[in-house]
Amino acid sequence: MSKRLKKYLLRYRRLLCCCVAVFFTIPLGFWAADKQWPLPLPNASLFASTVVANDGTPLRSFADHNGVWRYPVQLDQVSPLYIDALLNYEDRWFYKHPGINPIALLRATWQNIRYGHIVSGGSTITMQVAHLLDSHPRTLSGKLRQMFRAMQLEWHFSKHEILTLYINLAPFGGPIEGVQAASFTYLGKSARFLSHSEAALLAVLPQAPSRLRPDRHPEQAANARNKVLHRLAAFNVWPTETIKAALEENVIALRLEAPQHAPLLARRLHQQSQKSFNLPKQSHLNQTPNVAPSPSSQSLSTQLDTLLEPIHSTVNPQTQLQVSTLISHYQHRLQEGASVAALVVRNKDLAVMAYQGTVDFGNRQRFGHVDMVTATRSPGSTLKPFLYGMALEQGLIHSASLLSDAPLHEGDYQPSNFSGGFYGPVSASEALQRSLNVPAVQLLKAVGPKPFADRLRNAGMLLQLPHGGKANLSMILGGVGTRLEDLVSAYTSLARNGLAGELRFSPDAPLKERYLLSPQAAWIIRQILTRSDNQALAAHTQSVPLAWKTGTSYGFRDAWAVGVMPDYTIGVWVGRPDGTPSPGEYGLVTAWPLLRAISSALPKQSGFSNPPPGVAQQIICWPLGTAKSRQENQQGNCHQQHTAWTIQQHTPPTLFPTVQGQQLVNPAPIHINKHGLRVSLSCNKETTETHHVALWPQVLEPWLPKRWQRQDLLPPFAAGCLPAQHLGHQALRISSLQDEMLIKPQAKTEGKYIVSLQTQGGYGQLAWYLNGRNIGSSHPGQSLVYTLPRPGEYQVAVTDILGHVDKVTITVLTP
Repeated sequence: MSKRLKKYLLRYRRLLCCCVAVFFTIPLGFWAADKQWPLPLPNASLFASTVVANDGTPLRSFADHNGVWRYPVQLDQVSPLYIDALLNYEDRWFYKHPGINPIALLRATWQNIRYGHIVSGGSTITMQVAHLLDSHPRTLSGKLRQMFRAMQLEWHFSKHEILTLYINLAPFGGPIEGVQAASFTYLGKSARFLSHSEAALLAVLPQAPSRLRPDRHPEQAANARNKVLHRLAAFNVWPTETIKAALEENVIALRLEAPQHAPLLARRLHQQSQKSFNLPKQSHLNQTPNVAPSPSSQSLSTQLDTLLEPIHSTVNPQTQLQVSTLISHYQHRLQEGASVAALVVRNKDLAVMAYQGTVDFGNRQRFGHVDMVTATRSPGSTLKPFLYGMALEQGLIHSASLLSDAPLHEGDYQPSNFSGGFYGPVSASEALQRSLNVPAVQLLKAVGPKPFADRLRNAGMLLQLPHGGKANLSMILGGVGTRLEDLVSAYTSLARNGLAGELRFSPDAPLKERYLLSPQAAWIIRQILTRSDNQALAAHTQSVPLAWKTGTSYGFRDAWAVGVMPDYTIGVWVGRPDGTPSPGEYGLVTAWPLLRAISSALPKQSGFSNPPPGVAQQIICWPLGTAKSRQENQQGNCHQQHTAWTIQQHTPPTLFPTVQGQQLVNPAPIHINKHGLRVSLSCNKETTETHHVALWPQVLEPWLPKRWQRQDLLPPFAAGCLPAQHLGHQALRISSLQDEMLIKPQAKTEGKYIVSLQTQGGYGQLAWYLNGRNIGSSHPGQSLVYTLPRPGEYQVAVTDILGHVDKVTITVLTP
């Protein structure tokens, strides 16, 4: 080392030491200050949030605790035109300075001194974000604090992230913060689609958000916008012709209401998201309650991404708008205090496309705040398809099995039909399509109430029994509570090879599938419910197949309609949220028209899939219910032929109602002597032949033509060989009325339509039915006096505890 160099080092050693000390001390000091006063960020639990549809369209926003509205947005979701206008007007050197622009600060200081008042602040976008995160007074100490926060921002975040913070926190007048909220509020569109003029307008609004609000001061807003456009022209940012066209645009004074699409689903998702947030402690520097430092276990950048991420839903905005519009138009026909709920679910992934929990969210009289999608209500007859599916799966029936729609005496439980009386012999398909109650009770007794309830619960359906009771036969007629979302989930199994599952309300929710029915049973049930033979429904001309079922709870409290299409499953509920009755409102006339309208509005779909392996059609015979091919050696036993859908070609025999706990054998073996008379084995003293005769269930005798009744199918008994109670004995007959009888009110009844109901024969307590509804009971030899409500045709039926049935049809004339 030369002597001269040593001389200079000795002379300036103190200066060199100071420089080295400064070089290390300033960063260390800043690091220590950063640890002592951590950078505050908006607290997630207090930050305004927005629930969006599957394309990012806002469904509903929730203000923070100060009433501030923000629609979280990422930088790539904002128009580049806005970013151009913002940076070139506010901070041209944003990507070059370290958070503080000394030149801009000196210029602002000189202008303020020269003119005697504040002309410009010299703040960079980073410094503006620092002020938004940690407000400070306009003093020297406040400015130093702002600069410290700005350097912290540059230390922890990228320029991209700082700019993202600005576009979400910048004030735009009143409670509106963030460019996305401003764009939707003032322009009615996403910030992604801003024009040149709109981008310039939104770029300048945060400078004086109250004074430049376009809904209150459109002229001042236009002047400020033009100032931005002129500066962009001076910097050659946009072409001259573009600037000229933008200057000619008017600033329209809009103030749009915040979106309220699927408001109850949005509330549900918002509440769920709030439960997942923890409240970290606040910064020592920061005293503002809506910001807090980041937890040490999570990077600031990661927390920022979390804060600015909206709550995503699976809702399709077009489908949601169609459903809400249809329900809004439907509102006029509702009774006072009634509401509507509807769901549209995509079958392939159980994603909810539309969610309407109420008819009118703001209507107090209709309990608009109550979400009827999640309310527990009686499902009426809507559980019947799953019962029939389980019976198919277990080999108890096929689609054309003979069932008995006749009065059923199950101890104290006497199920009735909704209307129209009893139909006698019906197929399983017809019983399900007509939603007949007695055949369903007959099937549930065979399947078992508890196994039926357990299968539904295992598939994810919430079942609420009254007062904690046990599963019983009344379940299938609505004697249980469930929710619309569970019901729709279960019906999706008819289009998903028997698999139900949890409905998915957000795209990140996992697909959780659960077994409900076999693919074969699900396909057959869907085939049964896809029908268009009802003349009352002829107006439904939609080409896409629709399998549907309606239901009505006891006392007209709930009207239901559920439909399954190839791609979607739809559920509709109509009723009063407070549980009071809506007389005359039932599934087919109240909920079904809305279901039909929603299904018609959905996108075009392909048809249903072909039958799965194992499903085939076979010709079966009534009354035995088995395949015709199995009855070729039983001449005369195939009274009626039907085509049935079967599983694995299994054709189970007809389910006969039990009599005194005994299941009757069919075809019934009878012994015939040489004279062609029937004898019993106990008195058989001569050679006999054994014949097998196909018998219909005894409860169906009143509905059968004479040739199929037992008195014609079975030969008479030989003298001395009559059993105690033989198969051909007619044990019960209505004696006070005759079939096809005309009744005219008598003067002494004062115009009332009074009938006396009495029988010959019968055993034990007798149950009487009028048009399928139980009206009372009596005992053999006693009369039941009943007043008919009005003139018209009535079906009167009676049954005893042994299962004997008789019925007549009467017509009451007008006085």
